[in-house]
Order: sequence, then structure tokens, then C-alpha cells
Amino acid sequence: MELLDWLKENYQWKEAQFINQAILETDQGRKKIQYWLNKEILDWHIVWRDCCSVTPHVLVDRMIRTKAEEPFVEWKDGWVTVHDEIEDYFLEKGKEIEWGTFFGALIRFGQLTKAEVKEQKRFSRKYEEISNLLPVIKSEQRAILSDCLKEVHFRVKKSEQLVKLAGSEQVPLMDNIYSVRQAKKVYEVLFWNGTVEAPVRSYQGLRQLFLYWLQEHGEESLEKVVETMRTVEGFPDEQVMLFIAECLIPYELNRVAEEIQRTDVTDHDIEQAIRFSLIEWERSKKLVTFMSRWLDQKKKVSTR
Repeated sequence: MELLDWLKENYQWKEAQFINQAILETDQGRKKIQYWLNKEILDWHIVWRDCCSVTPHVLVDRMIRTKAEEPFVEWKDGWVTVHDEIEDYFLEKGKEIEWGTFFGALIRFGQLTKAEVKEQKRFSRKYEEISNLLPVIKSEQRAILSDCLKEVHFRVKKSEQLVKLAGSEQVPLMDNIYSVRQAKKVYEVLFWNGTVEAPVRSYQGLRQLFLYWLQEHGEESLEKVVETMRTVEGFPDEQVMLFIAECLIPYELNRVAEEIQRTDVTDHDIEQAIRFSLIEWERSKKLVTFMSRWLDQKKKVSTR
């Protein structure tokens, strides 16, 4: 039996045809299918998507149930899930409550989940290799990076201190966040599209999204997002500390280390990598300053 026929039978579609490998047009609307080869990862995604919808602000692309009320169908060596496919993107500015509600729910679930699933290690620390690479680059570049490494030491130390202050709290286990484009719009409700990847215990995805938000929409808008996260009990002090700790890790310099180690790299390539990394470095510092100031204000209010 072909996959299309198998899906029509299990989801009781009268008509269906593939638009591409992942999208179908059916008599019940446009659908997206996702393929899974790991059952533990699939099971984790089923639970988090069911748990993180928050009425009336947020929907997550949960697995549509079959006629037997199953969230998937078996297919060959894996499983297939079906989801609603939405085309319109969700707004950012002016919709801070919806965004903050979703992020708060995501973090809260990530703290509480007990799923036995192997976590993905998404982010390396290539920047740690830069000090050993300094002798092979031009003196001007070496001087710039030597100054950066002094601040790297300070940032990493501060990050470690914040992790200690957070005590037994762990960074939540979450699905990867790559872009605001994962958010679609259904009747003014935020509809979030998840991945098919193993979850990560990292704030790096949210950090990148906050960096984007701060640059595009400013502090006032981002503050509304963070305030809402706090309101839905998804961002207590300890989690804010862990988030800031993640923001302090100088991932921006990974690109420089990778460029220097390329066999065909030119001086111009290294200069461009350093320039780009320093721009990102400044953006990260602004985010850390913003989040630290916001947390300090919350602490002052709570002690009055």
C-alpha cells in the first residue's frame, strides 16, 4: 500500500494528494506530515505539543489523531504524524502576550518533563581553541582576539557564578527554537511549529530569538514578552539566571575558530569572521545588560 492510501484510510480522508514530500491537500484542509525514526523522540514530541497549548493565546502543532485515536501511524521502519499546515506568519510587535505565554509554557514544561529521551548536543565551544590558534594569524588580528579572550574569561566566570546561584535548578529540556518563522497565525492565535529533532537542554535557541527581538523591536517590546513569561510562571529568578548564564557564553567566537582552522582560509576570511563575531558580541552584551537590569528590578520589587 502507498503512503497516501495508508494515510487516507487511517485519517478518514475522502480525497488527498501530495503537493510536495511533506504537504498534502485533503478534503479536511491542508496537512503537513512529519517522519520519525526514533520512537523516544516521537513520544516526547507528542507530550510536549499536547501540554504547551495555552487557551486562548497559543496552539502547538499537535499530532492529529487517527480514527483509532492514535497520534501516529506506523510506516515502514518508522512512524508518520499528521499536522495542520498553516501558511500565514504570526506577528511579533503588538503580540508580546502571545509570545511570552508560549515561551513561558515551553520553559515550564521543560522543567517538569521526566521523559527518558536522549538529549541533543547542539552547541559546541570552539571558542576555547582560539588561544592556541593565535600564533598562526596576523598580528593585527591576534591583538583584537587577545583583547576578546580577556573578556571571554570574565564572561565564562560570571556564567559559572550564575549557574551556582541558581542552585539545583536545571535548564529546561526544550524543542529547538530556530526562528520566529516557526510561528504561524490561526484566527489571531499563535500556532507554533515544532521540529522532529531530539530536545536540547539549552537556552541557546531562545537567546538567538531574543537577540533578534531586541534588535528588531527594542527593549520595551522585549520587556513585555519577558513580563508575560513571568506571569505564566515560566520564568522564575533561577531560570532567568540560567538564561543570562547561557547568554554570557561567547558562542559568537566559534565562527572565528572554525575559520582559522579551514585549510583554504584567507586573511580576508578571518577578518570578516572577526568583524561579524564582534558585532554579535556587542548584541549579546546588550541582551545580558537588559536581562540583568530586568532581574534586578524584579528582586527589588519582591523585597519591598
